[in-house]
Amino acid sequence: MEEAEGSKRQKLSVTRGDGSQILVRETRDLLSGLHDDLLHHIMSFMSMEEIIRTGFLSRRWRYLWRNIPFLDFALRPSNEEDRHTGERRVSFVETLLFRHKGSRVKKLCINVDTYYINKYQVDSWIDYALDGDVEELDLDFSAEDFPGSYLPGDELLYDLPPAIYRCETLQSLKLCCCDLNLPTSIHLRSLKTLCLTAVDLPTNAISALTSNCPVLEELSLKHCNIYLNLNISIPTKHLNILRIIDQVDEFFDDTEMVIDVPNLLSLEWKGCLLRDKYHIKRLSSLLKARFDLEDALPDKLELFLHSLHHVQDLTIDCVFIQVCKLVLCFVEYFNSNWKKC
Repeated sequence: MEEAEGSKRQKLSVTRGDGSQILVRETRDLLSGLHDDLLHHIMSFMSMEEIIRTGFLSRRWRYLWRNIPFLDFALRPSNEEDRHTGERRVSFVETLLFRHKGSRVKKLCINVDTYYINKYQVDSWIDYALDGDVEELDLDFSAEDFPGSYLPGDELLYDLPPAIYRCETLQSLKLCCCDLNLPTSIHLRSLKTLCLTAVDLPTNAISALTSNCPVLEELSLKHCNIYLNLNISIPTKHLNILRIIDQVDEFFDDTEMVIDVPNLLSLEWKGCLLRDKYHIKRLSSLLKARFDLEDALPDKLELFLHSLHHVQDLTIDCVFIQVCKLVLCFVEYFNSNWKKC
Protein backbone atom coordinates (compact mmCIF):
# COMPACT_ATOMS: atom_id res chain seq x y z
CA MET A 1 0.00 0.00 0.00
CA GLU A 2 2.82 2.38 0.89
CA GLU A 3 4.53 1.55 -2.38
CA ALA A 4 1.33 2.26 -4.27
CA GLU A 5 0.96 5.62 -2.60
CA GLY A 6 4.59 6.39 -3.26
CA SER A 7 4.24 5.53 -6.97
CA LYS A 8 1.52 8.14 -7.29
CA ARG A 9 3.79 10.91 -6.08
CA GLN A 10 5.16 13.20 -8.73
CA LYS A 11 8.65 12.40 -10.03
CA LEU A 12 11.04 15.28 -10.65
CA SER A 13 13.88 15.44 -13.15
CA VAL A 14 17.19 16.66 -11.69
CA THR A 15 20.21 17.53 -13.86
CA ARG A 16 23.60 16.45 -12.59
CA GLY A 17 26.81 18.41 -12.97
CA ASP A 18 27.87 16.25 -15.95
CA GLY A 19 24.65 17.00 -17.80
CA SER A 20 22.93 13.69 -17.17
CA GLN A 21 19.48 13.56 -15.62
CA ILE A 22 18.02 11.45 -12.84
CA LEU A 23 14.48 11.02 -11.63
CA VAL A 24 13.82 11.61 -7.94
CA ARG A 25 10.60 11.06 -6.08
CA GLU A 26 9.08 14.17 -4.52
CA THR A 27 9.25 14.01 -0.71
CA ARG A 28 6.31 14.77 1.51
CA ASP A 29 6.22 18.25 3.14
CA LEU A 30 6.36 17.17 6.78
CA LEU A 31 6.68 20.74 8.11
CA SER A 32 3.38 21.87 6.64
CA GLY A 33 1.70 18.87 8.23
CA LEU A 34 2.44 20.13 11.74
CA HIS A 35 -0.31 21.60 13.92
CA ASP A 36 -0.80 25.37 13.78
CA ASP A 37 0.45 25.80 17.36
CA LEU A 38 3.78 24.18 16.49
CA LEU A 39 4.18 26.27 13.35
CA HIS A 40 3.39 29.42 15.33
CA HIS A 41 6.07 28.44 17.84
CA ILE A 42 8.58 28.10 14.99
CA MET A 43 7.54 31.51 13.73
CA SER A 44 8.23 33.03 17.15
CA PHE A 45 11.97 32.85 16.33
CA MET A 46 11.50 34.88 13.14
CA SER A 47 11.06 38.57 12.40
CA MET A 48 7.62 39.83 11.39
CA GLU A 49 8.82 40.40 7.82
CA GLU A 50 10.03 36.80 7.60
CA ILE A 51 6.79 35.51 9.10
CA ILE A 52 4.69 37.27 6.49
CA ARG A 53 6.89 35.92 3.68
CA THR A 54 5.95 32.39 4.73
CA GLY A 55 2.54 33.12 3.22
CA PHE A 56 4.12 32.63 -0.22
CA LEU A 57 5.33 29.10 0.52
CA SER A 58 2.09 27.26 -0.22
CA ARG A 59 -1.65 27.38 0.22
CA ARG A 60 -1.22 25.82 3.67
CA TRP A 61 0.92 28.78 4.81
CA ARG A 62 -0.96 31.54 3.01
CA TYR A 63 -3.02 32.77 5.96
CA LEU A 64 -1.24 31.03 8.81
CA TRP A 65 0.58 34.20 9.94
CA ARG A 66 -2.74 36.01 10.44
CA ASN A 67 -3.42 33.97 13.57
CA ILE A 68 -0.04 34.19 15.30
CA PRO A 69 -0.48 34.90 19.05
CA PHE A 70 2.52 37.24 19.25
CA LEU A 71 3.40 40.51 17.55
CA ASP A 72 6.99 41.80 17.55
CA PHE A 73 7.53 45.20 15.93
CA ALA A 74 11.17 46.35 15.72
CA LEU A 75 10.84 49.63 13.86
CA ARG A 76 14.23 51.26 14.32
CA PRO A 77 15.83 52.37 11.03
CA SER A 78 19.54 51.78 10.64
CA ASN A 79 21.93 54.72 10.47
CA GLU A 80 21.73 54.67 6.68
CA GLU A 81 17.93 54.91 6.62
CA ASP A 82 15.97 58.13 6.84
CA ARG A 83 12.77 59.20 8.58
CA HIS A 84 10.72 58.25 5.51
CA THR A 85 11.90 54.67 5.88
CA GLY A 86 10.81 54.69 9.52
CA GLU A 87 7.38 55.95 8.50
CA ARG A 88 7.04 53.17 5.92
CA ARG A 89 7.72 50.62 8.65
CA VAL A 90 5.00 52.16 10.79
CA SER A 91 2.62 51.87 7.84
CA PHE A 92 3.61 48.21 7.57
CA VAL A 93 2.50 47.65 11.17
CA GLU A 94 -0.83 49.34 10.54
CA THR A 95 -1.48 47.07 7.56
CA LEU A 96 -0.42 43.96 9.46
CA LEU A 97 -2.76 44.67 12.37
CA PHE A 98 -5.63 45.29 9.95
CA ARG A 99 -5.11 41.83 8.43
CA HIS A 100 -4.34 40.01 11.67
CA LYS A 101 -7.30 37.83 12.65
CA GLY A 102 -6.02 36.21 15.80
CA SER A 103 -8.54 36.16 18.63
CA ARG A 104 -5.71 36.40 21.18
CA VAL A 105 -2.43 38.30 21.34
CA LYS A 106 -0.34 36.63 24.02
CA LYS A 107 2.70 38.86 23.48
CA LEU A 108 3.24 42.33 22.03
CA CYS A 109 6.74 43.80 21.60
CA ILE A 110 7.26 47.34 20.32
CA ASN A 111 10.79 48.66 19.82
CA VAL A 112 10.82 52.12 18.26
CA ASP A 113 12.30 55.57 18.73
CA THR A 114 9.46 58.05 19.39
CA TYR A 115 11.01 60.30 16.74
CA TYR A 116 9.51 58.02 14.08
CA ILE A 117 6.02 57.59 15.49
CA ASN A 118 3.20 59.39 17.28
CA LYS A 119 1.52 58.41 20.52
CA TYR A 120 -1.89 57.73 18.98
CA GLN A 121 -0.52 55.06 16.68
CA VAL A 122 1.17 53.24 19.56
CA ASP A 123 -1.98 53.60 21.68
CA SER A 124 -4.01 51.84 19.00
CA TRP A 125 -1.50 48.97 18.82
CA ILE A 126 -1.56 48.51 22.59
CA ASP A 127 -5.36 48.69 22.66
CA TYR A 128 -5.46 45.94 20.04
CA ALA A 129 -3.32 43.72 22.30
CA LEU A 130 -5.32 44.56 25.41
CA ASP A 131 -8.53 43.59 23.61
CA GLY A 132 -6.83 40.25 22.82
CA ASP A 133 -6.14 39.51 26.52
CA VAL A 134 -2.40 40.08 26.15
CA GLU A 135 -0.13 38.30 28.64
CA GLU A 136 3.23 39.93 27.85
CA LEU A 137 3.98 43.57 26.97
CA ASP A 138 7.49 44.70 26.04
CA LEU A 139 7.59 48.41 25.14
CA ASP A 140 10.95 50.04 24.32
CA PHE A 141 10.98 53.69 23.23
CA SER A 142 14.65 54.44 23.86
CA ALA A 143 16.62 56.69 21.53
CA GLU A 144 19.58 55.44 19.53
CA ASP A 145 22.17 56.71 22.04
CA PHE A 146 20.36 55.35 25.11
CA PRO A 147 20.83 55.48 28.12
CA GLY A 148 22.34 58.96 28.14
CA SER A 149 19.91 60.39 25.61
CA TYR A 150 17.15 61.83 27.73
CA LEU A 151 16.56 64.12 30.66
CA PRO A 152 13.72 64.20 33.21
CA GLY A 153 10.62 65.70 31.65
CA ASP A 154 11.73 64.93 28.11
CA GLU A 155 8.77 65.54 25.80
CA LEU A 156 9.71 62.53 23.66
CA LEU A 157 8.86 60.10 26.44
CA TYR A 158 5.84 57.99 25.61
CA ASP A 159 2.88 58.30 28.01
CA LEU A 160 1.47 54.90 28.87
CA PRO A 161 -2.30 54.58 28.38
CA PRO A 162 -4.15 54.01 31.71
CA ALA A 163 -5.83 50.90 30.25
CA ILE A 164 -2.58 48.95 30.74
CA TYR A 165 -3.00 49.15 34.51
CA ARG A 166 -6.41 47.48 34.29
CA CYS A 167 -5.31 44.47 32.23
CA GLU A 168 -6.07 41.47 34.43
CA THR A 169 -4.46 38.96 32.02
CA LEU A 170 -1.07 40.71 31.92
CA GLN A 171 1.70 38.53 33.40
CA SER A 172 4.87 40.31 32.24
CA LEU A 173 5.36 44.05 31.74
CA LYS A 174 8.64 45.52 30.45
CA LEU A 175 8.88 49.28 29.93
CA CYS A 176 11.78 51.38 28.64
CA CYS A 177 11.98 55.17 28.32
CA CYS A 178 8.35 56.04 28.95
CA ASP A 179 6.22 57.99 31.40
CA LEU A 180 4.30 55.65 33.71
CA ASN A 181 1.40 58.08 33.99
CA LEU A 182 0.04 56.13 36.97
CA PRO A 183 -3.75 56.27 37.43
CA THR A 184 -5.46 56.31 40.81
CA SER A 185 -6.77 52.78 40.26
CA ILE A 186 -4.43 49.88 39.41
CA HIS A 187 -5.52 46.26 38.96
CA LEU A 188 -2.78 43.91 37.75
CA ARG A 189 -3.82 40.75 39.52
CA SER A 190 -1.89 38.39 37.16
CA LEU A 191 1.36 40.34 36.88
CA LYS A 192 4.40 38.25 37.89
CA THR A 193 7.30 40.14 36.26
CA LEU A 194 7.81 43.91 36.14
CA CYS A 195 10.88 45.45 34.47
CA LEU A 196 11.39 49.23 34.32
CA THR A 197 14.30 50.69 32.33
CA ALA A 198 15.21 54.38 32.17
CA VAL A 199 11.95 55.35 33.83
CA ASP A 200 11.63 58.32 36.19
CA LEU A 201 9.70 57.09 39.21
CA PRO A 202 7.88 59.47 41.56
CA THR A 203 8.44 58.94 45.28
CA ASN A 204 5.59 56.47 45.88
CA ALA A 205 5.37 54.95 42.40
CA ILE A 206 6.93 51.57 43.23
CA SER A 207 4.82 51.16 46.33
CA ALA A 208 1.64 52.07 44.42
CA LEU A 209 2.42 49.62 41.62
CA THR A 210 3.46 46.62 43.68
CA SER A 211 0.67 46.92 46.23
CA ASN A 212 -1.81 46.20 43.44
CA CYS A 213 0.11 43.24 41.99
CA PRO A 214 -0.77 40.39 44.36
CA VAL A 215 1.29 37.69 42.57
CA LEU A 216 4.34 39.78 41.60
CA GLU A 217 7.54 37.72 41.87
CA GLU A 218 10.26 39.70 40.09
CA LEU A 219 11.00 43.43 39.95
CA SER A 220 13.83 44.87 37.82
CA LEU A 221 14.92 48.51 37.92
CA LYS A 222 17.50 49.46 35.30
CA HIS A 223 18.91 52.97 35.00
CA CYS A 224 15.89 54.42 36.79
CA ASN A 225 16.07 57.91 38.37
CA ILE A 226 19.72 58.35 37.46
CA TYR A 227 19.29 62.10 38.03
CA LEU A 228 16.76 61.80 40.85
CA ASN A 229 16.27 60.17 44.24
CA LEU A 230 14.99 56.61 44.03
CA ASN A 231 12.59 55.20 46.60
CA ILE A 232 12.27 51.39 46.53
CA SER A 233 9.65 50.79 49.20
CA ILE A 234 7.59 47.61 49.16
CA PRO A 235 6.56 47.30 52.81
CA THR A 236 4.09 44.41 52.66
CA LYS A 237 4.48 42.56 49.36
CA HIS A 238 6.42 39.28 49.20
CA LEU A 239 8.99 39.54 46.41
CA ASN A 240 11.26 36.76 45.20
CA ILE A 241 13.82 38.77 43.23
CA LEU A 242 14.79 42.45 43.06
CA ARG A 243 17.25 43.31 40.27
CA ILE A 244 18.91 46.73 40.19
CA ILE A 245 21.21 48.18 37.55
CA ASP A 246 22.29 51.61 38.77
CA GLN A 247 24.60 53.85 36.74
CA VAL A 248 24.66 57.31 38.28
CA ASP A 249 25.96 60.19 36.18
CA GLU A 250 29.10 61.70 37.72
CA PHE A 251 27.51 65.15 37.59
CA PHE A 252 24.36 63.96 39.43
CA ASP A 253 25.89 61.83 42.19
CA ASP A 254 24.22 63.81 45.00
CA THR A 255 21.07 61.69 44.80
CA GLU A 256 19.76 59.26 47.42
CA MET A 257 18.24 55.79 47.37
CA VAL A 258 15.85 54.23 49.89
CA ILE A 259 15.50 50.44 50.08
CA ASP A 260 12.70 49.10 52.24
CA VAL A 261 11.66 45.59 51.19
CA PRO A 262 11.30 43.47 54.34
CA ASN A 263 9.91 40.44 52.49
CA LEU A 264 12.51 40.28 49.71
CA LEU A 265 14.28 36.94 49.22
CA SER A 266 16.98 37.69 46.61
CA LEU A 267 18.84 40.88 45.59
CA GLU A 268 20.94 41.28 42.41
CA TRP A 269 22.88 44.53 41.97
CA LYS A 270 24.91 45.65 38.96
CA GLY A 271 26.61 48.92 38.14
CA CYS A 272 27.87 51.14 40.91
CA LEU A 273 27.40 52.42 44.46
CA LEU A 274 28.05 56.11 43.91
CA ARG A 275 24.93 57.86 45.16
CA ASP A 276 25.41 60.34 47.94
CA LYS A 277 23.30 58.38 50.44
CA TYR A 278 21.75 54.92 50.73
CA HIS A 279 19.04 54.35 53.31
CA ILE A 280 18.71 50.60 53.87
CA LYS A 281 15.74 50.27 56.20
CA ARG A 282 14.52 46.67 56.06
CA LEU A 283 15.87 43.60 54.29
CA SER A 284 15.16 41.18 57.09
CA SER A 285 13.99 38.26 54.90
CA LEU A 286 16.85 38.44 52.41
CA LEU A 287 18.53 35.07 51.83
CA LYS A 288 20.70 35.72 48.77
CA ALA A 289 22.54 38.78 47.46
CA ARG A 290 24.90 39.32 44.55
CA PHE A 291 26.86 42.49 43.70
CA ASP A 292 28.52 42.89 40.29
CA LEU A 293 30.09 46.32 40.70
CA GLU A 294 32.05 48.50 38.32
CA ASP A 295 32.63 51.23 40.89
CA ALA A 296 31.71 51.88 44.50
CA LEU A 297 32.58 54.15 47.38
CA PRO A 298 34.11 52.07 50.20
CA ASP A 299 31.80 53.48 52.88
CA LYS A 300 28.74 52.67 50.76
CA LEU A 301 29.86 49.08 50.25
CA GLU A 302 30.54 48.79 53.97
CA LEU A 303 27.01 50.04 54.67
CA PHE A 304 25.51 47.32 52.47
CA LEU A 305 27.67 44.58 53.93
CA HIS A 306 26.68 45.60 57.44
CA SER A 307 22.99 45.51 56.47
CA LEU A 308 23.36 42.07 54.87
CA HIS A 309 25.14 40.29 57.72
CA HIS A 310 22.26 37.78 58.00
CA VAL A 311 22.32 36.74 54.32
CA GLN A 312 23.08 33.06 53.73
CA ASP A 313 24.50 33.44 50.20
CA LEU A 314 26.52 36.60 49.48
CA THR A 315 28.54 37.13 46.27
CA ILE A 316 30.61 40.19 45.39
CA ASP A 317 32.34 40.60 42.05
CA CYS A 318 35.95 39.40 42.52
CA VAL A 319 37.42 42.01 40.13
CA PHE A 320 36.05 44.79 42.29
CA ILE A 321 37.47 43.18 45.42
CA GLN A 322 40.91 42.93 43.78
CA VAL A 323 40.82 46.62 42.88
CA CYS A 324 39.94 47.47 46.49
CA LYS A 325 42.88 45.39 47.71
CA LEU A 326 45.26 47.20 45.35
CA VAL A 327 43.99 50.57 46.57
CA LEU A 328 44.45 49.53 50.21
CA CYS A 329 47.98 48.30 49.48
CA PHE A 330 48.82 51.57 47.77
CA VAL A 331 47.45 53.60 50.67
CA GLU A 332 49.40 51.50 53.17
CA TYR A 333 52.60 51.87 51.14
CA PHE A 334 52.09 55.62 50.79
CA ASN A 335 51.49 56.07 54.52
CA SER A 336 54.56 54.06 55.50
CA ASN A 337 56.83 56.03 53.17
CA TRP A 338 55.33 59.32 54.26
CA LYS A 339 56.19 58.58 57.89
CA LYS A 340 59.82 57.84 56.94
CA CYS A 341 60.07 61.25 55.31
